[in-house]
Amino acid sequence: LADDRFTTALLEFASSRRSYRGRHGTLAASRTRKFNALMAPDGPLAPQPVRSEQSNTSVVFGNRLICKLFRKVEEGINPDVEVERFLTEQAKFPHTPDVAAVFEYKRRGRDGAVIGFLQQLVPNEGDAWTHTVDAIGRYFEAILTHPERLSLTAPGDVHPLDLRGATPPP
Repeated sequence: LADDRFTTALLEFASSRRSYRGRHGTLAASRTRKFNALMAPDGPLAPQPVRSEQSNTSVVFGNRLICKLFRKVEEGINPDVEVERFLTEQAKFPHTPDVAAVFEYKRRGRDGAVIGFLQQLVPNEGDAWTHTVDAIGRYFEAILTHPERLSLTAPGDVHPLDLRGATPPP
């Protein structure tokens, strides 16, 4: 995904409604009803790889779309995609990003495997992991700067199991 030519071709593949036959199966992109609206032209969709730590590899297109490719691909239903598609297409839930397209590899005689999907990009201030780590850091900073400097350790001369009935300090 570091090569702009590949990511641009991936976006064009989603737009084309074509499939590519390989030795053992076929790679196809299926579009949702939201695809055309999400692709509406209002400037170029320049690809930019996402560098944050995630369970997938992602690239952002302009300020409109994000493509997520899964690192671990399994045959059968992909819960991430199924939930997002349901919320987009059936429930019409307004508080979730719309799915634009799904990339799937289908092998002969076997269930398909979702390799990734394209969805609406929702601007944000970060991710839950970063927020959690920052909150924990602020908590420990508050303890370390507390005027009475609370102890973060149990007394060394007491076995931890002997403390099970003790009332914790404030």
